[in-house]
Amino acid sequence: MNKNLISVLLFLFLMFITHLFFNGTSKYQAEYDGKIKPITIPEKLDFCNEPVPLDDPEVRERIDKELLGNAFWQSSNLMHLKKMTRYFPTIEEALKRNGLPDDIKYLAVAESGLSGVVSPVGAAGFWQFMPATGKQYGLEINDEIDERYDIEKSTQAACNYLKDMNEIFNSWTLSAAAYNCGVGGVQKSLSFQKVRSYYDLYLNTETSRYVFRIIALKEILSHPEKYNYQFNKNQGYLPYQTKKINVSGTVSNWADWAINHGVNYKILRTYNPWIKKHMLSNKLFKTYIVELPLNVKNINIDELYTNNLETEAEDTTRKLHKLEENDEFKVYTVKAGDKLSNIAVKLNVTIANLEHWNKLKNNNVKVGQKLKYISDISE
Repeated sequence: MNKNLISVLLFLFLMFITHLFFNGTSKYQAEYDGKIKPITIPEKLDFCNEPVPLDDPEVRERIDKELLGNAFWQSSNLMHLKKMTRYFPTIEEALKRNGLPDDIKYLAVAESGLSGVVSPVGAAGFWQFMPATGKQYGLEINDEIDERYDIEKSTQAACNYLKDMNEIFNSWTLSAAAYNCGVGGVQKSLSFQKVRSYYDLYLNTETSRYVFRIIALKEILSHPEKYNYQFNKNQGYLPYQTKKINVSGTVSNWADWAINHGVNYKILRTYNPWIKKHMLSNKLFKTYIVELPLNVKNINIDELYTNNLETEAEDTTRKLHKLEENDEFKVYTVKAGDKLSNIAVKLNVTIANLEHWNKLKNNNVKVGQKLKYISDISE
């Protein structure tokens, strides 16, 4: 076979492969010519079933600007699409449970990009709560714990806040604006300007763009193919599959706690971004829910608290003897459902010491039984 014939056959083969490729692509790929063009504004847009008045030229121009600015921010939108597959199920469930419109989830995208970011003024988490507002809506925020980073608790707080706003304004659009600039700012603007709609208000630059940006993100992320994005949901980040562990006592070292529960400190903090310090004092003995990967090895708690490193045990023993000599005991009353192993976790002591201090012959305890213990051994 001569070289010319081989070249012809190779060319025909390549043409055949190219034909198959282009015929197998989506309609968008067949139509898209690679040229940058203005965005076509949809005939209808809404936020939480409240129509956008696109017949108003000023409103139409503002939504056009937000669609343009966001549609061509490819890296950001692809990251949104990937994160949506992980976090939207949790947010959507909370919105449905609280009777809020599903569109509210795009507020979290506009606020944080579905990330645990901190703003220059101190707003933090997916929903960008300021510390005072977060505490007002039930979030614990201190040096050790910051529940603004807990997606379930912060989403519930956001639902409560927005429901309160909607009680005032009877408009989800105005409620979203108030989420950005505060209820007082929106009320004063409505009163002074004598209008009733967000779209008729003259507001500061950020708030005047805020709802438009949410609507633009909703449109782009709901219909990515219309804006030249190729994305399949199986390309997104998977939701975390976790098991939950109740922690009701103190944790002297989260890194040690993580290792003892089959993970490392990085995994612990990744799955529980609300943890902000290496330890948990938990003086009120609140119960915190720690999430860990579903497939990590379960640890026998009895073994966990009786098999410490030899050097650590020796140091603890010396401190215990000193505290025992000074009779520095506290008293714990056994509650329904308690086991000695669980009590040891709550009190951050060993089972062996509980048996020693209370002269127990076995691990059985009764409701109402008083147990002596010494806390703060590590100090």
